[in-house]
Amino acid sequence: MEEKNTLTYNFGVSGFTSIQIGIYFLLAAYLIKSSLDGYLLESYSANPLSQEQIVLYIQVLIASTFVFSALTLYVKGVSSARKNRTKLWNERNRKSALLFCLFFIGLLSVLYVLHTNDLTTYIAPTFLIGFAIHSILQRRVPKEVLLIPGLCILLAFVCILIPNYWYASLLILGVAYVTKGINKK
Repeated sequence: MEEKNTLTYNFGVSGFTSIQIGIYFLLAAYLIKSSLDGYLLESYSANPLSQEQIVLYIQVLIASTFVFSALTLYVKGVSSARKNRTKLWNERNRKSALLFCLFFIGLLSVLYVLHTNDLTTYIAPTFLIGFAIHSILQRRVPKEVLLIPGLCILLAFVCILIPNYWYASLLILGVAYVTKGINKK
C-alpha cells in the first residue's frame, strides 16, 4: 500500500479539471481585455477607473486565476485520493505541489518586474513560456501532452512578433484546455 501511495499522482489536469482551468483562462482573458478596452476607449464614461485601479484589477484577476486553478487542482487531488484510497500528500504529490507553488510565485514575480519596468509587451510571451515550462516539469510527459506546452511556446513567439495578439493567445490556451478536458471525458 505504501508503494502505491508513493507512485500515485493525484493532481493531474484532465477531464473536468482541465475544462475548469480553461474556463478560468477564458474568463480572465476576457475580463482583462474588456477592462483595458473600457479604459482606453475615449467614449467610455461609465465609472472610468484610473490607471492604477486598472493595474490593480488586472493583478487581482491574475492572482484569482492562479488561486482558483490551484483550488481546482486541490479538490481534484482530494477526490482522486479518496477514489484510489491513497494518501493525498504522498512524496510525489508534495513535490509536485511545491514545484507548482514555487514556479508560479517565481513566474508572477517575473511578470511583476516586467510590468514595473514598462516591458508589458513581454508579459504574455513570458507567461506562456513559463506556463509551458511548468507543464513539462510537472511530470513525465508523453507526446500527446506536449501539445499544450508546444502551443504555449508557439503563441509566445507570435506574441513577441505581434504584441497585440496576447488576448487571442490566452483565448486559444483556454480553448485548448477546455478541448483537452472534453476529449478526456
